[in-house]
Amino acid sequence: MLVLTPASLLALDDARIEELLARDEMLVVIADGEIPKRVRERADWCAVYEGSGFDGDDIVARGVEPRTYVEEWIGTRSVRALETAATLLRKNGGDALERAEFARLFATGEPQRGLRAFLEKRTPSFATATIEFL
Repeated sequence: MLVLTPASLLALDDARIEELLARDEMLVVIADGEIPKRVRERADWCAVYEGSGFDGDDIVARGVEPRTYVEEWIGTRSVRALETAATLLRKNGGDALERAEFARLFATGEPQRGLRAFLEKRTPSFATATIEFL
């Protein structure tokens, strides 16, 4: 998962935007102003700070650091499952691709861990995934 923060958005030039957009992982954008159009179109999730005057998928309270927001947003979700869903949506899915991704997720054991935690009435613990903040 790649997270673009307000500071990194300000520092992006066209070449760096193209480089980042070519990457295949889930893209989360946290902004305090306008998001470049190409970034907005490719982003899987956009959150904006309250009072920024822009729309996003979520509103971030002023004073909350991007890392804290992402950790709370992910919560007890599986990052692998989030990334898989983002990939399927980006590629418009399709039955064959969905079946392959579903099988891949089950091979990781994460659905089983989630179901076991649910049945035991406890919070699930998923494998740690890489989250890169820029």
